[in-house]
Amino acid sequence: ASSGYAVVVAPGAGYRIMKTSDGGATWSLSLKSAFAYPESGRVYANGDQVYALLYGGSGMSQTSYSLYASSNKGKSWSRVIAQDTAGGGPAPGSGAAQLTTGPASGKPGNMQLVGNSAAFLFGFSPAGEKVAVGRTYNGGKKWTNLPAIPGYDGLISFTGAAEGWMAVRGQDASSLYSTGDGGATWKLKFAFEETEQ
Repeated sequence: ASSGYAVVVAPGAGYRIMKTSDGGATWSLSLKSAFAYPESGRVYANGDQVYALLYGGSGMSQTSYSLYASSNKGKSWSRVIAQDTAGGGPAPGSGAAQLTTGPASGKPGNMQLVGNSAAFLFGFSPAGEKVAVGRTYNGGKKWTNLPAIPGYDGLISFTGAAEGWMAVRGQDASSLYSTGDGGATWKLKFAFEETEQ
């Protein structure tokens, strides 16, 4: 009720991740970059772990983005992913990153945080016709992009560190998959196929 985070994009001045501990009455700076290409961003928080997903430009079915992680409520941050793309230009933000591509190497989707150290990021590539999940089990210190499956876009929902669901839109059907190993493999549960009218 009292803690929160916000992404602020200042034109020509970069981005700021702001933090409040009094329900928004006052805000303090948690992370700042003078990199001049941010478009927008999202913050995901659960307990001590906080992730900032910063979007750069988009084009050619790609989006440039950066993912920052904090395992101590925004006191310190590390850059997990910095994905430059031909269509979207350079990734927003600054500093060294663990990885130069995100899951599926296309666009970032939604993110799910589980407990105090597990996090999952959905990624999709419409041009590559693939979707995938990236994950960490230690608050972003080590990130792994997992194998892709066919699809154009979708959403994830994890109920635990190993159990999760992924809804995927494909060329001719929308499908629901489940995983019991944290997104390393996916099992098709059912599909809604398009029918001709």
